[in-house]
Amino acid sequence: MMVRLIFFFFGGGEAGFWVFRQKARHSVFTPWRLFCKQLYYYCSWCMGSSIALGAEIGECPYFLKGIFISNGAVLGKNCPIYQQITIGSNPLKTSLHYGAPTIGDNYNMGAGAKVIGNLRVGNNVRIGANAVVFKDAPDEVTVVLPPMIIHQHE
Repeated sequence: MMVRLIFFFFGGGEAGFWVFRQKARHSVFTPWRLFCKQLYYYCSWCMGSSIALGAEIGECPYFLKGIFISNGAVLGKNCPIYQQITIGSNPLKTSLHYGAPTIGDNYNMGAGAKVIGNLRVGNNVRIGANAVVFKDAPDEVTVVLPPMIIHQHE
């Protein structure tokens, strides 16, 4: 009953998702913060998405179900996020690309795209559907796979 009442005031779905995420990250009062964190995880579960609270996201992007953004990832603004996108970190400390990715502004990722590891994706980059990005991508390029091919915009 209480959860339904809170969803009535804050909204469920995507709007509630962003409200609870902001409150869970920035609230000072610990019990309220923990409560908002639980509601955020519930909204996350309902939407089939997982965005870590430690991920830095520019303006709230438009996104669909089934996305994963790992802790420590940094995303720019003006970026739609389509279904089944993974922006993940590499947890292997001995690996060359240990850490989470940094993605610039105005990028566009096709459905099912994966960006994994400590790499930089520049501004105005287009990533094709089901592409796996494992190397840095400079500004204003298109990345498609297989194999990872970079095309300069003209």
